Formats: sequence, C-alpha cells, structure tokens
Amino acid sequence: MADSTLVDKVIIVTGAVQGLGKAIAEGLAENGAKLAICGLGGEKLQSVAAGIRTVHGDDRVLCRECDISDEAGTGNFVNEVVSRFGRIDALVNNAGLGCAAVRPDFMSNPVPIWQLDPAEWRRVVEVNTIGTFLMTRWAVPHMVAQGSGRLINVTTTFQTMLAPSFGAYGPSKAGIESMTSILVEELEGTGVTANVVVPGGPADTEQIPEGLVDDRDNLLRPDVMVPPIRWLCTDESGRVSGLRFAAALWDDDLPLEESLQRSTKPVAWRQLVEPLVTKDGVAVETSRGA
Repeated sequence: MADSTLVDKVIIVTGAVQGLGKAIAEGLAENGAKLAICGLGGEKLQSVAAGIRTVHGDDRVLCRECDISDEAGTGNFVNEVVSRFGRIDALVNNAGLGCAAVRPDFMSNPVPIWQLDPAEWRRVVEVNTIGTFLMTRWAVPHMVAQGSGRLINVTTTFQTMLAPSFGAYGPSKAGIESMTSILVEELEGTGVTANVVVPGGPADTEQIPEGLVDDRDNLLRPDVMVPPIRWLCTDESGRVSGLRFAAALWDDDLPLEESLQRSTKPVAWRQLVEPLVTKDGVAVETSRGA
C-alpha cells in the first residue's frame, strides 16, 4: 500500500509530551504534516517541539502547555491553531491519565471502585472524557465548516474498559468510545469522519510503571500508532468512519482493504446493537447483546 503524504495537513495531537503522543506527533511530522501539540510537560513538551523544528523546520509545529480538562485553555489553544495555520485537518485526542497516574501499584495493590477517593475518579474523568469532549467541541466546528476533517480518538481495549482494578480509567475510556459512536452518526454527510485507534496490546509507555511487567521488550513500541493514524489523516480515508483500529494489526505492506479487514472492528459496541428505531417518536431499544 502506497504511503500517502500529509504535506500541508494541519493536525492537532494532544498529550504529545511522551509515549504514544510523542511518537504520533513525530511520525506525522515525518510525513509532512504541520503539527499543533499540547500537553502538561514544560521542558519535555518544548523538547518534543524543538526536535520536530530541528528536523522539519521552525514553521512546522505550534507547541502550547495546555490542560485539556480546562474549557478556556482548550478553546484558546484551538483558536490559536486556526489563527496560525488557517485550518484544522485532523484532531488526535491522545492525552489521558492512566491508572498509574493515580496509583502506581494499581495491579499489585488493586483498589475497588467504591474505595476510590472521589477526587481521583473525578480527575481521571475530567482529563480523559471531558478533555476529549472539549477538544472535540472546539475543533470539530472548524472541520465541519471547511467540509472535511478527521477526528481520531485514542481509547483502550474493551477488556481493559471492563477489567477490575482499572477504576475510573476503564469507564472514562468507554465514555470516549460511546461519544465517538454518536459522532459518527452526527457527522455523517459533513466530510468529517470519526474513528478510534488503540495500540492493540500493552505499549511501552509511562502508563505501565517499571516492575509491572517482567520484560518491557515484549511491549508494543509507541510508534505502532503512527501507520494507521497517518493513513486516517489522508484524503484517501474520507469514506472510513466508525471503526476502531488495532494499530498492531495494521500493515502498510498489505492491500488497503486487507489491512482494514485485518485491523478494524466497529467502534464502541456497534456490532452488538441494531440501528436505533423509533415508535411514535420514542426510541426503542433493539440490542442483541450487552
């Protein structure tokens, strides 16, 4: 499958300080994109931006410290992106807090939901779910107005969403899945697509603390996310919406249809639910399963 260029595409990547976000930003820059990156990283975030500027030019990246759970801050960031670059072609909602951000020993010392401090639960949901909503809320109208765009949300495996001891993290990511599924329908006909990308297994990021696994070499590399996200940001992907991509299963060397079939499933739980029908204006549930 030919590598499609992203020259002149303007792409926002949140949580680009390290891990998946850093790898995504660097990978998209390698393919010609103009990047707007944000995160809470201080010098580390600036270092990511400096690396992109050194390799690809000073005009290729806008970098701002931004807490995505802050309504005013996210709005200002998106407005600055549009002011600087004139458009937004894709938003990669990657930023998020994992279980380790709350309790580094969450696997060896699991805490049931009812024992979590409300502040811990609230912070995870504010960043993961509300933060993703806010970035979407500000960026999508610009894409709709220009008649094209890509919304790409990073979540997690369904098993993790439902796993004990994953506290607020699983529910917060399930909320993003649900929101993405709704957006697929709401964005139909606008030229804007909505999809989810997950690594497809445990990735070697800060969300897996040292000592949690025996051999980190067995973890997926963060740049596993780049190939499917790169393709989703191209014009070629304009008819693809409502899918969740397992990045580890995507293969650029396969024909496109084969790679899609191998690496994707419907976003959220859409494969288990019949289309919504109404009776006398009232929605009727037609689920085939949970």
